Amino acid sequence: MGDQQPAPALDSHHLVFQPIIARPFAGTPRIEYWEVLSRCIDAGISGVPQALLQDPQATGRIDRATLEKVAPWARENDGRFGVNVAASTLLEPLYLRQLDRLLEQGVDPRKLVIELTETFDLDRIPPLVDALEALRERRVGVALDDFGTGGAGLSIFTLFDFDYVKVSPWVDTTTSRGRAMFEALMAMSTDLAPRHGFQIILEGVEDADMLAHADAFQVHCVQGFHLGRPSLHPKVPAAIESLDVAPVWL
Repeated sequence: MGDQQPAPALDSHHLVFQPIIARPFAGTPRIEYWEVLSRCIDAGISGVPQALLQDPQATGRIDRATLEKVAPWARENDGRFGVNVAASTLLEPLYLRQLDRLLEQGVDPRKLVIELTETFDLDRIPPLVDALEALRERRVGVALDDFGTGGAGLSIFTLFDFDYVKVSPWVDTTTSRGRAMFEALMAMSTDLAPRHGFQIILEGVEDADMLAHADAFQVHCVQGFHLGRPSLHPKVPAAIESLDVAPVWL
């Protein structure tokens, strides 16, 4: 066997916060929770380099660092915080042990939402469901991120009762097929309530037209640059304090 290449170095790592807004959007919108996004510098490149994301070992370090750094925010603030986790990280016993330690140190599990990214293999679904059930036992919220970008996500969606389903902006709700699929998803979220219902978050809301479109669907929550860009602190952006949603006829 050849020499194994070391995981890319993570020179610096910090968090930014982006709001997820709940309906009704007009008036005084409510922040459902803050998505916590990783930002780092690797080899002088800011952001999250693909070399890091493509390496499971490095991805695990980022996921665990994010969970660790969000803990003080969850302890000291009233809001809720959503942290991304890759399937490869969630399947590591180390991640659940870390979560247990933070809960023992006073983090309220109701202030955390674990967002499972949708990039994973079908053969990992059975152990992933077990790991998600372990999160549910700990009373943290669970979200399926980027729904609509990977086939495995549809399979795990049918096997686990997520609290949130985040629909990717790649799902085009302006087409007849996209609209039909989204309407079916909305109907399912209502039909399964109250025991197994879920909240739908439409991602990638970048302008007023997209927000109005989401409002016409009566989507539960939205996220995007039109409502607030990631910032160093979970501060309510001025853009969402006076939203005026115009009606849209579907």
